[in-house]
Amino acid sequence: MTTQVITTSQTKKTEQVTVVVESYRKELTVIIEQARTEGVKHCTSTKDREEYLAQLTIIEQTASTQTVEVEHVAIQAIENGTDVKSQLETLAKSTTKKINEHFDDLKNRVKFTSVVHAEAVVQKTKKAASIVEAKRVAATGWFSRLTETINSRIQEGGENVKEDIAKITEKAEEEISTVLKEEDEEDDETIKGSVGTALVSIKDSIAAQLTQVKNVITETTDTSALQEKFTEVSEKTKQEIDTTFTTVSEKVKSDVKQTEKEKVTIQVEDVEVVDTTVVDTTEKANETVKSWYNNLKTKLSKLVDRDSEEAKVEADVIIAEAEVELKEKIDVLKKTSKTESNTETTEQIDSYFGKLTNSAKSQLTAVKTAVSDNVFQDKTTFEESMTKNETKLQDEITSHTEVVKNETKKHSLGKQVGKVVLSTAAVAAAAAVAYTTYKDHEDKKCAEAIKIQQKVQVIEKSTVEEVQKTVDTWYTTLTQKIIVRTEQGGENVSQDVTVIVDEAQADLDKTLEKIQHGCIDKAENRQSFYKTIQWIRTTTVTQTTQIKTLVTKSTSTTSSVTLKNQIENYTLISKKQLEKALAVHVSTESTQVTKGSDEKTVVVVQETQEQIVERTRVEVQVVVEETKTTLTRWLDTLHEDIRVVTRRGGPNVRQEITVLITEAEKKKAVLIQEAKLKFVSIDQTSATSQTSTEVTTLVTTAHKQALDCIDNVNATVEFQITLVNEAISRVDVEEYQVVEERLTTIITRTKERVFHILDNATHTAISAAFEGKTTTWVETTELPRSFDNVRAFAFDVVDTVVDYRKSLSITWQKIVLSKKESKLSQFDFSSFVARWYILFHQHKLDHVHATDDEAIRAVLVNEFKTADIEDLVSESEIDQLIVTWHNLVLFGESTSAIHRIKKQQNVRYKTVAISDTLSTSSMVDLAMSGCMCWHAQFSSEMFGQFSKSSTDGLVSGTSRFLGLQSPQQLAVVSANPRVLDAAKKAGSLTVFVQRDESVTTTAKYDLEIDGLDVLAESVQTFLEHKQVTIANEENKPARGWFQRVISKTADAFDGIVG
Repeated sequence: MTTQVITTSQTKKTEQVTVVVESYRKELTVIIEQARTEGVKHCTSTKDREEYLAQLTIIEQTASTQTVEVEHVAIQAIENGTDVKSQLETLAKSTTKKINEHFDDLKNRVKFTSVVHAEAVVQKTKKAASIVEAKRVAATGWFSRLTETINSRIQEGGENVKEDIAKITEKAEEEISTVLKEEDEEDDETIKGSVGTALVSIKDSIAAQLTQVKNVITETTDTSALQEKFTEVSEKTKQEIDTTFTTVSEKVKSDVKQTEKEKVTIQVEDVEVVDTTVVDTTEKANETVKSWYNNLKTKLSKLVDRDSEEAKVEADVIIAEAEVELKEKIDVLKKTSKTESNTETTEQIDSYFGKLTNSAKSQLTAVKTAVSDNVFQDKTTFEESMTKNETKLQDEITSHTEVVKNETKKHSLGKQVGKVVLSTAAVAAAAAVAYTTYKDHEDKKCAEAIKIQQKVQVIEKSTVEEVQKTVDTWYTTLTQKIIVRTEQGGENVSQDVTVIVDEAQADLDKTLEKIQHGCIDKAENRQSFYKTIQWIRTTTVTQTTQIKTLVTKSTSTTSSVTLKNQIENYTLISKKQLEKALAVHVSTESTQVTKGSDEKTVVVVQETQEQIVERTRVEVQVVVEETKTTLTRWLDTLHEDIRVVTRRGGPNVRQEITVLITEAEKKKAVLIQEAKLKFVSIDQTSATSQTSTEVTTLVTTAHKQALDCIDNVNATVEFQITLVNEAISRVDVEEYQVVEERLTTIITRTKERVFHILDNATHTAISAAFEGKTTTWVETTELPRSFDNVRAFAFDVVDTVVDYRKSLSITWQKIVLSKKESKLSQFDFSSFVARWYILFHQHKLDHVHATDDEAIRAVLVNEFKTADIEDLVSESEIDQLIVTWHNLVLFGESTSAIHRIKKQQNVRYKTVAISDTLSTSSMVDLAMSGCMCWHAQFSSEMFGQFSKSSTDGLVSGTSRFLGLQSPQQLAVVSANPRVLDAAKKAGSLTVFVQRDESVTTTAKYDLEIDGLDVLAESVQTFLEHKQVTIANEENKPARGWFQRVISKTADAFDGIVG
């Protein structure tokens, strides 16, 4: 369902999302009903049946509730213009976790006939499939490296190219043998046998494909054509390898299931029948895919003999539409088959549809390749290519059909076994509604975390508590000293904090050293407490270093999350990690203690970083949902209490409401602290000496940034409470209905803001932390009252929306690296790029009829001549640099910020692109490259011949073409003072974006910002505040806060939560 909702959300139509969710809601009802009907047949007692139905009801309620939430999140995302995918993936993960917990509870409470064996089959099937999938990933990586290495050698040219490639290939053959080696540690004979057979098949296939690669290289006599032929054969080889793995993976699953079923001895009627539903479904599917391909072929045939480039563009559109059409048709067939088939055949049909889709997509890829090879130039070639693909598709469809028919024959041999599987499958289907496709993908992507047993020392509880108290006190004292010094301000704050931390660390080292002396023991497993103390010391050093860095990087810029809060957040997390690390050494009633020893066994979970990220996201989502519910209830209660007082009236209304708000704020402070504790406590990372400092640091940073988000929620709510106070202040002079309406608006906005932070910002903060990035909460800028009249924003494209410096530097670096020429590497290209745009503009002034490419080339060639490097750069490389101007990358926050401005509900802004240098054609190229959906684009050439007054004409012409009533209704956004000066002269509002510190100006503009994200959030805050304070003209627009992700290494924008 979630996958379908994500796809549908891209249409930006909320009504389509509702239709999709409604269809899945009906499907959920059918699934649950099937589970009720079939599941009770296999419960062992009346009590079990009652318990089963009760648990199933809970599962249905959970899935239904989350279905509503999916619809709500998708619609909100469409309306706000935010990315729905990450939100729904997280929600789906959380839903699956909740439902799985109910399943676990159900399995513990209810006894099913032979369910244990059915589950064992599923687990073995998954494990076998995961082994094959791991081999697929490794083999794909191997082939990608091989392709890259051979390509590099061909590009280098020179002598002995083929001989070198032969050596590369020989080495690769040895490597793939190692990659596909069987797993010696696998004990299960069923899995080992099925996977072993599969690997032999895969090896043979890869060997055959590698032979084709070698033949192409050997037989190609023209070295210049070798690159093209190798690319062609390597692409086909890659597809064949992928297809082989897909086929083998399905066969392994089938083999494991069949082998395990043959082990079960149950007396059943031996009947071999093919399910009629399977026959009907496959026939419909076969005809549908045939019809789909013929339709595609007919559309493409009309492009034969057309202009090559024009035909390719139209073909790309047709193929893209065909891909969407295929998915829609397959989805319809799936739904129909699920309604008509019983649970026994559902799994086989799903597998069939998966293989059918892969085959169709594979041939669609072949069609794409044919289109890129200009097959339209020759009708015969085109028809041969399409017929060949059609034949292969039909062969594969026939093969898939036979497999599914045979599988359903085998399945019908065991009616009793089928019913056993049925009860489990029917219940499991309810969980799949939350996010079936995503969960399957994650199962493949993340192998299970490794759990190992480890013996640790059991220490006297009083000793452990003493250590914990000592370190806790140390943290508290250190935190207080740092906070006091930072709040004092003045000079040398960071240096003084460094001294405070270093002195405190020295004191702690002495304390921990004394503790360690009492823990030394020659036995390895008796030194575990000693190692834990070492781990604590290392961890405290790392975390206090993070605090020092935090203080050093803090500036005078205010933030919704104060430095004090951030330091306290680090301390809170550190104390909790310390508590977990020491807890493993305390004996409890449930502890498995070795008899006659002071040891106990604990389970340590070893996870990859990817697994930790996914688990952390799920853990956090649970707290997020609880926090949203708690704060919503708190806001609703406050709202209702105030409404009761205002309606009752009386002389003391304001005083009574003030008391209500004061009490509510106290309750809110408690809720915020409880939410923080939940975020910290929910982390399940193994806190032992086995956990690396690096992992601990990542987890600490992730949770610290999540706590920062909670602090921002607190700041947001506090600000909204000030608006409530403002609204209430007018209760004596306005009708209570007016006050209530304004109050309702404030509460609604508060919920939206809180949900936005919790749903988006929290997960962004965590993801950023595991990528080595930090998040900060940036204050919005106070918009002048003059922006109240603005109805259009004009964005100067170059250096405001697109980053031409970064784009061109990347292209240049590739050229330099391929040349290995020292003179080129010494050329100060960065300095040149900074002035290239200025020289480009000047050249167009001097040569009014020059095209953009001519002007760019002239400036570039002249610069190379001046630097005496023109002979080191080829014409094709100059062309690469020129082409880059048509494909400049966007600044990280551009898309979301502009989209946010466009999607404002209170004022429908016109958002347009302008440029006083680029031609309209170049602007369109940039819009296409960056997927920027402007309402319009205006260049100087649209308003007369290029001249020194062109910029003035651009601004006034844009205002006129947009039909604005006055220049003040246009706000020009630019990083270029020349453009802003023209806007100021015309009477329009000006927004200066400081992209490059070297660009300075003495002029004063209406707004100065360091990123478009600031503008977008400031506009939203401005409009929201205006709506709730419209009756009080003296109130100034308020400020707000938004999250910005910053790369630690580059210290530059890397993402945005809009």
